[in-house]
Amino acid sequence: VICTDKTATLTEGKMQVSHILTGARELLADGHAPLTTATAENREVLSDVRALKAGLLASDAYIENPEDTVHEWVVRGRPTERALVIAATNAGLERPALEKEYPTLDHIPFDSKFKYSATLNKTPSGGTVLYVAGAPEIIAAYATHLDIDGKKVIIDSKEHRALIAKLEELTKKGLRVLACAVREFKKGAKIPEELSAEDVHDLTILGYIALKDPLRADAKESIAATKRAGIRTVLITGDHRLTAETIANEVGITATQETTLEGKDIEELSDDELFVKVKTV
Repeated sequence: VICTDKTATLTEGKMQVSHILTGARELLADGHAPLTTATAENREVLSDVRALKAGLLASDAYIENPEDTVHEWVVRGRPTERALVIAATNAGLERPALEKEYPTLDHIPFDSKFKYSATLNKTPSGGTVLYVAGAPEIIAAYATHLDIDGKKVIIDSKEHRALIAKLEELTKKGLRVLACAVREFKKGAKIPEELSAEDVHDLTILGYIALKDPLRADAKESIAATKRAGIRTVLITGDHRLTAETIANEVGITATQETTLEGKDIEELSDDELFVKVKTV
């Protein structure tokens, strides 16, 4: 049996932002125009700009040589975060300028245990905000509202349900999806000295960012070769279940709802039950 990761093993690991979904609009990348509809007058309230801002500030990735042309950029960080930084920069959000405007008070780097990264920042008006970027199902569990260009609706609204339906369509196409959210501390509220998981609640979802990562050219043949050799290949990934199933089937690993096991499912199984189940996963 071979147990393989997905990103940068079966795929190229060259993440690119392809969609931004908010309560107000859906933006699609065409490879040229920036992923935003912002103008100088409305960029502070647009959900898509605020989602990119959250993703940029919550990430650890950065452009080493921002003064060079886009094609010459050297971007450091995890593939997902690199893609966020490039999309945000193309939309006019530059990390050094943003960090001066929103000084970082504390930061939680991405952790596979929590499935999100978070940053606590001062705002230009003297307030404090918490920006979070991570797995949609995790962020949604901590969210109470959805932002629609500066207006808030409850998380169980028809607008958010419509977004979730679109997200399922994207994950079925094999895209990785991140949720970007904010928690704005009210005046007089206690500000944490050190950021922890306990502070990640009462979030307002700003938007969902979908990323594509092409399969490696030789991935299908590699899986076919292992099959011919009598080797079973198991795909292990931190991505959404539907994304995992789509990529697995594309590469030649038969995957259905019955043959996919999620982390939460494993936690509910005894060792003996798991021993039986993994033979068909």
